[in-house]
Order: sequence, then C-alpha cells, then structure tokens
Amino acid sequence: MRPLKLAEDTAGRSKALRVNTGRTIVITGGPCGGKTTICRWLERRLRHLGHRVICLPEAARLAISILGQAHTPREKLILQEFIVRLQLALEDAAESAASKGAIIFQDRGILDSKGYLPPTAWRTLQKRLSLSEAQVVKRYAAAIHLTSCAVDKPAVYRSDKERKESLADARKVDAAILRGWRVHPVQIVIPNHNHGLAWKRQKVLQAVLKIAQA
Repeated sequence: MRPLKLAEDTAGRSKALRVNTGRTIVITGGPCGGKTTICRWLERRLRHLGHRVICLPEAARLAISILGQAHTPREKLILQEFIVRLQLALEDAAESAASKGAIIFQDRGILDSKGYLPPTAWRTLQKRLSLSEAQVVKRYAAAIHLTSCAVDKPAVYRSDKERKESLADARKVDAAILRGWRVHPVQIVIPNHNHGLAWKRQKVLQAVLKIAQA
C-alpha cells in the first residue's frame, strides 16, 4: 500500500456533524455474520413493503478495492482513516438526500474501525478527524450486531479472498466490534446458534422496522 496523505478539513467536518441527524441504522458484526447478504435482502424487502430506502454500501470493501490490503500498523491506520472519511461522506450525503420517513441503513459503521485498530491508533484517528465517540454515536439511530458464525456456529465459517481472518481471528474481531459499539444506547445483538440465515434476516427486519417507527 502506498503512503496516503489526507488533507485535514476540521471546519468542514464539524459542519457536517451538525447537519447529520442520526437516522442511519448500522448493520455491523464480525466476519461471516451475514451483513452484506442481509443488507441486500433487507433493501429489497423494505421496498416491497412500501418503504423508501437508502442502503449504503460497505465503505471498507470499497476502500480496500482502492488502496489494497493493509499489513503494517501504519498501513492499517491509513486504511481505517480512508474508510472513516468515506463513511462520513456517504452518511452525510444519504441524510441530505433522504426524504422524510425514509429508512437509511448501511453495511458497517464508523465504530467498526475501532475494532480493527489498537487503542492508541484509534485515538490517533479520532484526533486527526476531530471526531469523538459521542459525536459518532449521535450519527446513528441504532447498531444491529450480526454475530459472526465463528463465534457460535464455527462449522459453517469460511474465509475467502476478501475475508482473510482465521476462525480465531474472526472471533477476536467480532468481540472487538461488539465492544466498540457498546457506547451506543441502542445496540441489538442477533446470534446464530442453530438458526439459519432466513431466521437471522427476519430478526434484522423486525429490528429495523421497530427502530424506524420509534
């Protein structure tokens, strides 16, 4: 990964934080939790039910396609900063474009980056962006954590060209992301246990509809 110099825009970022009204629902969780698959299904299902929907893509996937995988601590910090900046822009644009009553949700959120960085690097990132966790929490209506299969259904866990984590690493990432989002007052955890994906996506649908109607 080539070193990346990102320009600071504290004034612009502060303005954007004031504009964001916190309507976005985050679908989060560790690797192989069903996030991307369920987000795609959820968008179709909500539209079928007559809801106006904005579904934001996973910023991390797009960032990795642009910058490549990160290996060193410096590269990981650069990558996560790129991801957070991209998420901020996507979220603010979605809030600006959404009509009244529209449901906004996205695959992962800003605090996911906390789960992929050591504490000192996360604090460095916050300082660079002038972004506190309290500000981040206010950007989201809720965080729905889809538990990784690595945690409670390990027999079906699979790594692939994008999901590099081993079973043990996937469990650690899931736990770190879960801890990171505990600062949000509306954190919903959906496990796997002996249930299939259909059960899990119905639980997500029920949660999203309840949050949207609150």
